[in-house]
Order: sequence, then structure tokens, then C-alpha cells
Amino acid sequence: MKKSIYGVYKGSFLVSKAEIYIGEKENGEEFVQFSLLDIGQIHGDFDEIKNITDQEANVVLINSGTPYDVAMVLNGDKLNIHMELSEELKFDFELDKISDEADFCESYSIIPEENVDFLKANNEYSSDEKLIDYKYEFNNPEVLAELDKRGFERVKDSSFSSIWKLFTKMCELFTQNGMSVLNPKKRGTIAKMLEADEFGSCTNCRGMSIIFAGVLRANGIKAFYEGLFSADSDDRECHIVNEVYVEEFGKYILFDASLCSVYKLDGKYLNSVELKDAIINGRADDVVVERCNDKKKMSNVEILSYYSKNLVHFMRCINSSESTDTTEDNTVVLSPVSAIEEYEDKGIITTDIDKYFAA
Repeated sequence: MKKSIYGVYKGSFLVSKAEIYIGEKENGEEFVQFSLLDIGQIHGDFDEIKNITDQEANVVLINSGTPYDVAMVLNGDKLNIHMELSEELKFDFELDKISDEADFCESYSIIPEENVDFLKANNEYSSDEKLIDYKYEFNNPEVLAELDKRGFERVKDSSFSSIWKLFTKMCELFTQNGMSVLNPKKRGTIAKMLEADEFGSCTNCRGMSIIFAGVLRANGIKAFYEGLFSADSDDRECHIVNEVYVEEFGKYILFDASLCSVYKLDGKYLNSVELKDAIINGRADDVVVERCNDKKKMSNVEILSYYSKNLVHFMRCINSSESTDTTEDNTVVLSPVSAIEEYEDKGIITTDIDKYFAA
């Protein structure tokens, strides 16, 4: 007998516009799937189905090895979803029923065309006259002592091999799970490490990037954490990565500590703006993803789909140190000319790529 909860539901779920599918396969096996539409993850399977009744579905979603219970309750034509990740972090979502019939499909990923079209429409940059004096705090003795305790090997230069060595150790010790509660008032490398310790060595993308930037600066390497944002400055969903100055390349390149990855095209490592260009120019399939470990089981398409949502505005600190953050008096935002008004109150705005990446 068909259950009332079977159907397709649409709304916001996790970090995306989403659809939830609940139904029965031809062989009688029940399924619950989700599509995260604006980051291109289509018909993903929940990791476990606990039970499905006429009005409820209880499933499990595993993220970075941690299982999270997801409770779904049918309320008229609404599907109410509750996720309790910890005592401090709880999510509630409400999706609308758009169909009584849900078809099971194999999972796949795409780079959404609307994301690419939006990036193309917001990709005009220009030179400007702003002078930005970037500063870095190097060789902090307290951070170095903490790194020694945690088994980091000190490096003597800013070569790619030295940076990769630190990157590999960093990604070995810490994991991004995207769901930890972090205190924004706790600043600095050590504070974020200790905070991650409280969550089983897990933190979110911001915590990973703050830690890795601090690891590098303690070793005398220019590095900053970078916010990648959509066009909407009020959209808090963003991705935080690192830009690291590699001496032999004479440029900053993108290191994603959350995904343990760097990105190459035609044999050259990319920064965030160059990654955007690759997606816009139809070269996403040619981007090589190099990983320092296999903690994140994401395909190249899944990774670039996620990036395609958040490559409109780029944000960094002017002064990168143990006591600073991306406050309005310490922030530079690289913005395309077409979208500059969205971030006028967020700090210094530049439309000049070279000024933003000045070494």
C-alpha cells in the first residue's frame, strides 16, 4: 500500500536548494534520496534508512565519518526535517510537496548551467588605483611550539614541496565536517586547533583555513585564508580556502584544506580566480584535482560543482596575523564590476585581480 509520505519535496536543505525523494523501487525496496540542486549533487542516497511509516521517515547521513540522524515528518503538504548534530547545533527545514510520485535514480553530479551562466555574467574586472599594504605575522613562537608538539616538521623555504609537506600533515591531523559549532570570537591558529580537538579533530572550512594559514605563516610562508562568496552578500553559505605564495611559481595558488586538494590546468596550479575562469571557459573537465589524502570521497565534478556556486566575490585579510580577522577595517574584497554594490560595506573593494593577489 502506498504511503502518504511518498513523493517529491522541494525547498532548502543543508546548504542548497534541494529536492527530497521518498518512494518505493520496482522490487519493493523503499528509498530516500536528495538532490542539492545549486551545487549539482543529484539523487544522492542517505547512508541508512532506519524506518519509513505513513507519516515519518528516519534516515542517517554520514559526514566525514560522523553519522547524523535526520528525522522527516509529513505535515499536510509539507515535509518538516530536523537534524540534531550536537547540543549546540540543530537544523530545521520545511520543504513543499510537489509530486505524489518519486522515481528512484542512480546518483550523479553536474556543474549546474545556471551557475556557469551567472559566473560568466559576473566576470568583468578592471584595474584601479588602490594601494593595499598587505602584512603577515611570521614565525610566531607560540604557534611554532604548538606545531612541534603536534608533530609538524619545520620547513626552511616556501617551495611547493615544503608547503605540500605541511599541507599533508595538516590534513592528516584535522578534518572538515562542515557541521561543527565554532566560536567566531576565538581567533588564531592555536585557538582553532584546540577548538577542533573538542570536536574529535573536526572543524568547518573556516577553521581548517585559519589553522593552515597559521601553520604556514609560522614557517615564514605568505598565506591567507580566503572567503569565496556568491553574489548575495547576505548569503552566509560560502566556502573558505587558502591562497599560498609559492616561490618557484611566483604566485599565489589555491589550497583547499577542507577537501585536501589543489587544482591544476595545463600543468599549472590555479588560484581561485583562475579556477573560476576554467569553469567559465568550459575547461572544468580538464582541471586536475591533486589530493594529499583520500579522506574526502568526492569526484572532480562534485568538487567543481560546489565551487561554481561561490566564485563571485573573493575576500581576504589585509593584515594576516594571530590576532586579526576579516573585520571591515581589515578586509579586501575582489569584486566583479557588475556586482560591486553588494559588498560596499564589507571593507576595501577592488576590481583589480593583480592588486588583490599582490605579493
